[in-house]
Amino acid sequence: MTMVAVAQSVRASDCGSEGCGFDSRQSPLIEETHWDKILHNVTTSPLVSFLDYYPEMKTKDLSCNVSAVLTMEAARYFNSIGQACRVERTDKDPDLYFSELDIAVEIKTTRCRENTNPKWMGGGYSKRSGLNILVAWDRVDTNLDGNHGYKFYITSCNLDKALWKTLGADYYATGISLKEIPNRIDIIGTSIKPKFYYVP
Repeated sequence: MTMVAVAQSVRASDCGSEGCGFDSRQSPLIEETHWDKILHNVTTSPLVSFLDYYPEMKTKDLSCNVSAVLTMEAARYFNSIGQACRVERTDKDPDLYFSELDIAVEIKTTRCRENTNPKWMGGGYSKRSGLNILVAWDRVDTNLDGNHGYKFYITSCNLDKALWKTLGADYYATGISLKEIPNRIDIIGTSIKPKFYYVP
């Protein structure tokens, strides 16, 4: 699988910093280098063995586990580089809070096999307006090189709570699809060509 990462500078130049609605304080949090290292940590964590051991697990439960580990690894990584970050403990709190920057971040994950128009779900508290890191992922049993691993696409945006809406009768919560997200900045891969992470 081709590894493609879209440069943030390209995305930002398309809409301008004001048009994107991004606070300049958020810039360190959406750098490709950071999330690339975080994903390497995720795919080499015990999570991988857990997911491989329970392949029949429901997609919703799989994504909950991926989300939990991704959030913990992100907090661990940002703290390791001196960017004070804590994981909140209740549903009323944001997934990550960067105390020195005073920025709350929501992380949403979804399993997306086709990677054409991923959809993310949001509960009552998680739909707060602000910086969202949206992750689409899938398990790859064997890629063209014969390797097992996971593919990821990560994009970021400042979402207004009003953008979340009912996706249809098959969905129990409100959500948002990629095509409905304005002025996003891709961090890792693209929705068409997610980045592959090899599992040793």
